[in-house]
Amino acid sequence: KNHSTLCLKSHINPSDSLDSLGISQIPCQPILLELCFWLVKGNLVGPENSIEEREWIVLEDNFSEEITLQENLNFISSIPNLPKIIISVENSTEKIKNNLNNLCDERRHESISTSEQNSGKLLRWWRVDKKSIESLPKKVLVPSWVFISPIEGKKIINGLNGKVVEYKGELKGIH
Repeated sequence: KNHSTLCLKSHINPSDSLDSLGISQIPCQPILLELCFWLVKGNLVGPENSIEEREWIVLEDNFSEEITLQENLNFISSIPNLPKIIISVENSTEKIKNNLNNLCDERRHESISTSEQNSGKLLRWWRVDKKSIESLPKKVLVPSWVFISPIEGKKIINGLNGKVVEYKGELKGIH
C-alpha cells in the first residue's frame, strides 16, 4: 500500500452544487482530483526584526485555479478506488513563492503604552522572509464528481469547495 498519497475528506454534497446551477437531475460520477499540498516552513519577520519560525500548509488547486492556506484538514484512511484526474502544472514552486505574502503575512495588534494614561493598539506587519522559505510538495486526492452538462459539456464539482469548474481534458472510464 502506498501511504505517501493523502486523501482528503470532502464535506461537499454534489447535489447542492447542481441545484445552485439550476440543474438537479444529472447523474454525477465520483472521481478523485489530484491536488498539491505544499508544506512550507519559513520565518515571519516582525517589528524590530523579531523573527518567528512558522509552518504553513498551502494548497495548490489547479482545478479552481486557487492557492489557499489550509488548516484543520480531515483525511480519510482508505483511498476510494476511483478514476483520477490530474492537471500537470509548470513552475508551481515559483507560483507558491509569489503567493506567500498574500497568504502568510499577518497584521497583528500590538499594545503600546507610552505612559500609564496612554495605551493603545497598533497594527504591525509580520512578513514572510522569502529567503527563509523551504517548501515540499505532497500530492493529495480529493473525492469529487464529474457530470456532463446538457449545454456546456464536461464539468467537475470540486470536492474541496463545491465549485463547479470546466474540464477540458480526457475523462477515461467516465460516461
